[in-house]
Amino acid sequence: MLVSKIIVVLIILNVQTIVSRASIVELASDEIDDFVKTLDTRVIYFETKDAQTKYPLFIEEYTQSAHSLGSYGVQFGKVNCSTENHKYCSEPSDPSLFVFRDEKLQRSFPIKKLNNEHSIVANILHRFLLKDELIVVQTEDDLKKILVDSKGKENIILTNVKEIGMKDHRNLLEVAFAYGDSFKFYLSTKLPKDMYGASSKLKAFLCKEKDCDVRHYDNEFRVISLASFIQSLTLPQA
Repeated sequence: MLVSKIIVVLIILNVQTIVSRASIVELASDEIDDFVKTLDTRVIYFETKDAQTKYPLFIEEYTQSAHSLGSYGVQFGKVNCSTENHKYCSEPSDPSLFVFRDEKLQRSFPIKKLNNEHSIVANILHRFLLKDELIVVQTEDDLKKILVDSKGKENIILTNVKEIGMKDHRNLLEVAFAYGDSFKFYLSTKLPKDMYGASSKLKAFLCKEKDCDVRHYDNEFRVISLASFIQSLTLPQA
């Protein structure tokens, strides 16, 4: 299972950087129901003249997000509100992205908060596809309880990021997808980085077979680098 997930992540990275670019589906109002009639996640941008004026570069970020999430089965659509009449062209008042699953609207996100590829990809992955793979923990007491409960059961990865929806958050999600069977992943924006002996953005607590020994990682936060570090933790320790 772990090997297959790692292979999937490598394929995703390859697809994102080389070929198989997912396209945005241009939708008429009467095509929306069929587009969202699926168990997979669908994202729709109702593009208004106001949105084009306020966020002229957004469509590029939206297009790149479609490329990145296509390998996860997420499809992106766009409705041109200059030619189509739909209620989401006028509500809410702020231009937004609408996320559907199983024909139902799950949530809308204001573009002013999800205005770049990393924030779009991170939020879609975390909230709809990988919500069980990465859990937010914000207090030292909660972390201590997690470590106590994990002794003899599972290994823990704790990562500090400046803000939800940034590039580090996105990269961590992709790694959590690959290694979720071997580690339980937690994310924090508030816990201090200098806990447990050293300052680091990522800490691995080896609680399954050891007394929660900690390993620190503070190098570049690219998917391949993170995966290499976490993979090294699965090897026999000297």
